[in-house]
Amino acid sequence: WANQSYNAAINYANRNASNPISTETLAKAYTGAVLSSCTIALGATYLTKKAANLSAAVKTLIRSTLPFAAVAAAGFANVSLIRGVEITDGVDLVDDEGLVRGKSPAAGKLGITECGLARVLWNIPIMVFPPVIMSQLEKIRRVRTGSPGLKMCLEIGVIAACLFTGVPPALAAFPQVETIESAKVETEFQNLRNSKGNIITQFTFNKGL
Repeated sequence: WANQSYNAAINYANRNASNPISTETLAKAYTGAVLSSCTIALGATYLTKKAANLSAAVKTLIRSTLPFAAVAAAGFANVSLIRGVEITDGVDLVDDEGLVRGKSPAAGKLGITECGLARVLWNIPIMVFPPVIMSQLEKIRRVRTGSPGLKMCLEIGVIAACLFTGVPPALAAFPQVETIESAKVETEFQNLRNSKGNIITQFTFNKGL
């Protein structure tokens, strides 16, 4: 709960703020985001425990893929619900002259999709690399025979290193100021012209992080 509440706060702080959000709407979004995320996490834990009764191959497959899938799905659900107003009400579209032409739900949907995918990407180094690195470190005699405290400090350090090296590239995978072609937004924005009489072929919008 605490982790998903923190994620909800981060998602809210890094949203596209072109639409005001009422306290009631925010409360509903927060409740939905935390409940769905926690449900996914608890469901994954339950399935992992049930895997003990399955064959070795299936057990290995579930235990190696389910935690990552659950974390990625929970992150995607959290950002989609907390920032759902960007899909329903749209985000500001800016033309090639810097003028806001209106709000586009299509652009909002693209922005939320990319933000969700970024959260999937940054979980890859955090969920995949630490077990591999720790398995290699434990081959070192001092680590293998050391105190539990030493192993805990090493594991925390490895996870922190993966976190700090994995998140920035994931966020950089999609630009914060995104471009979208006029043909991919609502018809009201198609065939618009700028002050020079030229048809606007693409718009930009702030997708948030």
